[in-house]
Amino acid sequence: MSNCNQILANDAKLVCQAVDLTSLKNTKILLTGASGLLGLHFLASLRYAKQVQRIEIQLIALAFSPPDAFLQELTRDGFCQLIQGDLTDSRFLESLEEFDVIIHAAGYGQPGRFTADPVRTLGLNTSVTLTLAKKLKKGGRFLFMSSAEVYTGLSNPPFSEEQIGTTNTEHPRSCYIESKRAGEAIGFAFRKMGVDFKAVRISLTYGPGTRNGDTRVVGMLIDKGLKGEIQLMDSGSARRAMLYVSDAMVMLWNILLNGKQGLYNVGGKTEVSIFELAERIGKQLSVGVKKSHEDSLEGAPEQVHLDMRRFENEFKYRECVDLDRGLAQTIQWQLEGINKL
Repeated sequence: MSNCNQILANDAKLVCQAVDLTSLKNTKILLTGASGLLGLHFLASLRYAKQVQRIEIQLIALAFSPPDAFLQELTRDGFCQLIQGDLTDSRFLESLEEFDVIIHAAGYGQPGRFTADPVRTLGLNTSVTLTLAKKLKKGGRFLFMSSAEVYTGLSNPPFSEEQIGTTNTEHPRSCYIESKRAGEAIGFAFRKMGVDFKAVRISLTYGPGTRNGDTRVVGMLIDKGLKGEIQLMDSGSARRAMLYVSDAMVMLWNILLNGKQGLYNVGGKTEVSIFELAERIGKQLSVGVKKSHEDSLEGAPEQVHLDMRRFENEFKYRECVDLDRGLAQTIQWQLEGINKL
């Protein structure tokens, strides 16, 4: 096993020890977005559940982009069927069968990607979600990845599930924000028909599993640090609550399999400014950090911190991977994997 997939396997073991996946036994599962950060970790935990815990499942994993080396290795032993395809192609989408569990993680998590392809972004979160929900077997479960971006425009965090942002359709990120809101609305329409549809508003999740050229903040800062210096694009004053990916996975599996509500926040507790985050990364890489006097990135929220009481009251779970350890794991991934692929 490559060092990349060993990192994923170690995190998957922690996830499967923290949450019971036995209710997935003998189910047919569809995972979209299998090559993304969350998708890879869903794959890794399902692989551990099947091969180590002997939970028999049938898994179809969909990826839009050609699979990287670590994804090919992760799936080559036949534990799942990996299919490359475009969910916005109606013929491909309609060709999919029915499933007991659908995890819809396809879509762009990087602002530069979803603003560059707004039509596809809209489709993945709306029409694709609607069609996939119709492919759920009776008694099945559906998990839709929404985003904390739906809170954009609000002040005085932390933000709870009862709140929603104030942006309009002319906002630079409207294709993403509005389509995530629409995806949630689709879910609640299906819940009224008795479908077990859950939507999760995910905040900044980081960790091993990113690709070369990832434009999310942690990956960009590490990439700059590996090149010798971290030059920020602005003052770094924006604040984010950070959540390591294995902790996010425990939350997501608990919500999908055991959640009583239709909507949950998924976010971290450790809040730092982008500048503070850069300093922590710079310290681990022994490089300097420089601020810029430019304005913040267009449309980016100034502060993202979610109210986690709904989840915590139901599941009594607290994330266990602290920020410095999580950053070390992510740096190792980029050193071991991305720069060798």
